[in-house]
Amino acid sequence: PAVTDILVRILRRYDLVLVQEIRDKSETAIYDLVAMINAKDNAYNMTISDRLGRTSSKEQYAFIYRRETWKVLDSFQYNDSKHDLFEREPFAVLV
Repeated sequence: PAVTDILVRILRRYDLVLVQEIRDKSETAIYDLVAMINAKDNAYNMTISDRLGRTSSKEQYAFIYRRETWKVLDSFQYNDSKHDLFEREPFAVLV
């Protein structure tokens, strides 16, 4: 099986998954992955951070969750512009 098929089988075992270090300039890969996860029953949704990083190397975080189990109440991207302590600022999701 293809790598994506294996990832889909693994991710569908869980109700809530955090994916880190998403490095995709086109910003399509994670959406394609969620579409593959949803191919059978459209049970999952996603909340994703902004592209983060000081250099041209940007990354994102994504929370992928089963809609029947979790509801996202809020999300928060820490603003670190004043102190610049983080290479990639924390992203939080309240469920």
